Amino acid sequence: MVTRHRQTSPTNGSNIEANIKKNFEIISNGVMYPVAIYKLKMLRTCLFQCCIVSLVITSTLATGTIARVKRCPTRAESKFVSQKKCTPPEVYHCLIDDEDKFVETCNEFIQLPPGYYPRYTSFSERIYYDPCPHVRYQPWPVKSYEITECEVEKSSCTGIGQVPCSDGNITEDATCSCDYKNGYVMTGPDKCCSPAGDDDCFCKYHPCQIDLQELDSDYNCVDKCNPGYYRPFGQNNCEHTQNSSYTPPTASTANNTTVPSLSVLVVLEFVVHDTFTVGPKIGVTLLVVTAVLGTVYVVYILSTHQIVKPRLTYDEFYEVQIYKLLKAASEGDTQMLQSLSNQRYIDMHDTDNDKRSALHLAACEGHFSSVEYLLHHNAGYTKAKDRCLCHTAAQDAEWHMKLVKNKEHEQCFKEIVYILRNHKSSQKDKHHFRDIVALKLIKSAENGELTELESLHEQGTDMNLSDSDGRTALHAAAEKSQELSINFLIDECKVSPFVRWRDQRPVQLIKDGPDKQNIIEKLNKYMKQQLDPESVFHMTITHEDEDLKTVRLLNSASRGDISRLRAYKAAGYKMTVSDYDRKTALHIAVSNNQEHVVEYLLKDCGLIDEANKTEDRWGRTPLMAAKGKGRGNIFKIFLKYCPNITNTENDEYKTFSLLMAGKKGEVKTLKRLYDSGVSMNMQDYDGRTALHLAVDEWKIEAMEYLIATCNCNMYLPDRYGYTAYDGMNKDRDRFRSFEDFKITRAAETLVSYGKKPQSPEEDEITETKDVKGKRFRVFSSQDIKNKKLFPKRNSAKSFTPKLKQQGVPPLVTDRSNMYLLYEAAAIGDVETMKKSEYPYFDVGDYIKNTPLHIAAAAGHLNVVRYLIEDCKVSPFIRDNEMRRPVDLVEKQIELLVSRAATSANLFQRKRFTDVRKKLKQEMTNIMNTHDTGTDSSFINFEKDVQIFMLLNKTYKGDIQSVKGYVESDRSIINQTDYDQRTALHIAVAENHEHLVRYFLRDLKDVIKTDIIDRWGRTPYKDAEENMFEEILFIFKDNGYTVDDSLLTKND
Repeated sequence: MVTRHRQTSPTNGSNIEANIKKNFEIISNGVMYPVAIYKLKMLRTCLFQCCIVSLVITSTLATGTIARVKRCPTRAESKFVSQKKCTPPEVYHCLIDDEDKFVETCNEFIQLPPGYYPRYTSFSERIYYDPCPHVRYQPWPVKSYEITECEVEKSSCTGIGQVPCSDGNITEDATCSCDYKNGYVMTGPDKCCSPAGDDDCFCKYHPCQIDLQELDSDYNCVDKCNPGYYRPFGQNNCEHTQNSSYTPPTASTANNTTVPSLSVLVVLEFVVHDTFTVGPKIGVTLLVVTAVLGTVYVVYILSTHQIVKPRLTYDEFYEVQIYKLLKAASEGDTQMLQSLSNQRYIDMHDTDNDKRSALHLAACEGHFSSVEYLLHHNAGYTKAKDRCLCHTAAQDAEWHMKLVKNKEHEQCFKEIVYILRNHKSSQKDKHHFRDIVALKLIKSAENGELTELESLHEQGTDMNLSDSDGRTALHAAAEKSQELSINFLIDECKVSPFVRWRDQRPVQLIKDGPDKQNIIEKLNKYMKQQLDPESVFHMTITHEDEDLKTVRLLNSASRGDISRLRAYKAAGYKMTVSDYDRKTALHIAVSNNQEHVVEYLLKDCGLIDEANKTEDRWGRTPLMAAKGKGRGNIFKIFLKYCPNITNTENDEYKTFSLLMAGKKGEVKTLKRLYDSGVSMNMQDYDGRTALHLAVDEWKIEAMEYLIATCNCNMYLPDRYGYTAYDGMNKDRDRFRSFEDFKITRAAETLVSYGKKPQSPEEDEITETKDVKGKRFRVFSSQDIKNKKLFPKRNSAKSFTPKLKQQGVPPLVTDRSNMYLLYEAAAIGDVETMKKSEYPYFDVGDYIKNTPLHIAAAAGHLNVVRYLIEDCKVSPFIRDNEMRRPVDLVEKQIELLVSRAATSANLFQRKRFTDVRKKLKQEMTNIMNTHDTGTDSSFINFEKDVQIFMLLNKTYKGDIQSVKGYVESDRSIINQTDYDQRTALHIAVAENHEHLVRYFLRDLKDVIKTDIIDRWGRTPYKDAEENMFEEILFIFKDNGYTVDDSLLTKND
């Protein structure tokens, strides 16, 4: 607005000039404006600049750092553009990316099948293809650089009289038909056709000549329907309007909330500019409205985006963002997924150490909306498999669907499986950002590029980062003997030396050689320093979120970084936290074979209860993982710190659980043990099985389960020759009741398999399968009457109570490990025995020969020394013929002495003599020592388990363990097991003179010798019937009455 002034006289000119300066401001162009309007103009300019800045910020958030183009060149233009930008021209592509924007790239072309068009993802180095959108199709194959999108647009059926017939598919056009209800018919022979592909696909107006008629779907004139009826589109029959589900189409109202865009703000800005010429008040109002709308837009942007630092490398912050991504997918938090995707900081395809992706987590939790979002934004590869069960996302969803009981949730899983299996995309499992950084780190380490390593370290890179195979920079440097790289990684980066790659640590990759000793000594010293309890990683305690704490803790457990674990525990971290798959630090330490971390978590952190109670997503506990292949050392640690929960077949607790379940008739416990692979024929120190006890206590359901399902042997004799079959036939009335029970159960089994129960006259044997697929026989009542159910054994009379009967071999989860142990003992291979994953060195084979028996009989002094000194195997344990290892050696010496004294014979005599000397020396030391066993876990067991453990150690002649047990509770010496047997019963039955002497002499004030077992025997009667003269002499020497006629020796 320009203001003109008239001329004034010189006398009052100065006053007028002052008034002008007071009410006007002179701008640089010489035009003067009122002060109020000028200030509003400045405010408008400021707001306009803020809008421009906001536009730049939001554009950056939306597009990241990828260069885009407004449009792609046409085919004619593409020839010149490709030659200018890419060499060779065939690698030039102009494609649509994840944000549906055009982007140019130089990349190797791929062949596209019909129905697909090429796509480009911001984080990918490859081109993939997606199916054509709904409105287009691609009828022929092309190369990826030839097209940007599907070339042919589907017909819209907008011609005269046309209505849609089908939507077509990705390779075929949509088809149209004619609106016959309004009098239009097809000119061609087909009812549905494609206007673009058929020459005569047109509609013409051809109504019926009679008003009472109308066209049907075949374009024939037919009578109209009666009032109250109508003819549905595509059908020729009339239907009643009340019986029809037909709903007339209604106009839909949009209910979408729109967000003001920056273009609106810019338009408003120019409106405000012109409004100042109208009036300042209106301009101020519009400025306020503009500011409010801008604020709303900024709030929207901040709610769906997150401002993060630029991604330079893979550091702890990036790892936490990946954890948040996977956690959000497992919780179905689609808003969080959108926020992480919009910030364009992390690679949405990135996985954890188990190769679990966001798509895996969303699918296995049944979050359909999250799966749909990830697929729509190309944030998952449907064919990628994880390391846990080697499942794809669809397979993972199917696995979890079997566990769902809610039908509505089950339907959700089915929809997820369907869209995952039918999602069409050529995207391949690519190198993620994690792999790219790890590869760069590994290459720098193995090539000794210290400058590059220092640069990565300064950027904050996680120097412990491993590739998809588990290889770290320290592994690479050790394998290539790059001493400078190793020194830098250890001294400056403080990386963990315990990370395993293909189950090997970095120090194990260094080849022996005089020039490699410095590196080996350096690594060994560093590992020893890390294991030192006083070595703690120094960290600053700050306010940290729970996700960061979880990532730190689980990463340290995976890498074996025990110094950091100590620091985290001291800082108050919760050591039992779990991730999205419910895996704890103990789970991860076991799976990564980090034995020192497992020991720290069990011993110092007290996670003993969690070892057998905390289950991951797949129901596996740390203890179950410890029993896996290659985890022998880990399992021994569990045996050491929590023996009461160890779950192997041959440990005392497991055997006791099986036998007590048989005695009490606990079918659920028997089924659990059977399903876990336990041998149901396992015998205790008296040769008793669960079936023996079930029969003695007459637990019919347990008997039936053990015989029919578990296929237990009814003819296994115990110490005194009694079998389970003998116990069944002891009482004919009870046996008849068991026959009736078998008949009823057989009929129920047949009915459950859809078969008709057999009549009593039918003498047939029905074969069926149990739930585990094992065949068993269902007998008819006639079978039972004819004694076909339990045929009598002819050899049953051959058993005598005085002879110890042959047992059965203990079945183990990995039987091969046990027999490899026996083979190593037979050939004297101590190194193989040290590496054995089988934790029990005092378990016998089918004739109760232990590795110590085998090694002693073969004259291997090194094996005997290892078993006695390191494995603490009792030298008093007896085989099936009541022979100790020293007895086998003496027999070998007698045989050698009876033969000619050749040089080879004399050499063999010396070998066996040395073995005998070692065994006798050890036996003498054990009997003379006052040391006791140091099994501190004994007091943690229940009383029944303690009794079983005492009797089992007594059976093996382990006097040191027996003394330790008795000293913890002297009254336990008179406690009985399920057969009313005491430790004195077992010591006498096994002819262990040293134990009987200890019981009768040192425990004379508490021992009871008149306790009668299940079969009416006292310990003395056992010694008397088996003619154990040494035992009888011990009884006599300690003041007990003994029949002198049984003693052939003089006092």
